[in-house]
Amino acid sequence: MKKPIRRTNNTILIAVEGYTDEAFLRHLKSIYCGRESFVSLTIKNAKGKGPEGIVDAIKSAKRTGDYNLVGAVFDGDLPVSADVDKWLRSNKVSRFISTPSIEATLLSARFIKPGHTTKACKDLLSSTLNGDATEDSFYSKHFSEQTLERGRLTASCLNDLIIFISRKS
Repeated sequence: MKKPIRRTNNTILIAVEGYTDEAFLRHLKSIYCGRESFVSLTIKNAKGKGPEGIVDAIKSAKRTGDYNLVGAVFDGDLPVSADVDKWLRSNKVSRFISTPSIEATLLSARFIKPGHTTKACKDLLSSTLNGDATEDSFYSKHFSEQTLERGRLTASCLNDLIIFISRKS
């Protein structure tokens, strides 16, 4: 007897700038995109190549897959060029901007006032939360579903991301 094909209402692609963002999105996926969610989330890492790298990651993923929704997580510390902005708009890519960096969103989710620079946020994150923010275990330890749900109130980027990846159709 054939196994029934799993119904998927939504296929979502999200491109991120680096390894911290990728690990965090994998954690969000594990909580908000379970088998019963009917959402398939693919995460592509631009490996630190900034906004242009994110566009390249999206283009590459779209060559091999079909996605209902496409999003991109940007650190607010790097400007987006006019060409990148035009491409994102013409390709209907939803933007999620964490200013100055993803670490600021993580700190805000834990009700810790983030620094004003990327370096300050990274230093504060590593000094207040034990572990490596590029590893999945960091998020399971410090960002339970309850923590994320409370954090949505103070971290708008987090709230917007959860809404985006939780879409049923």
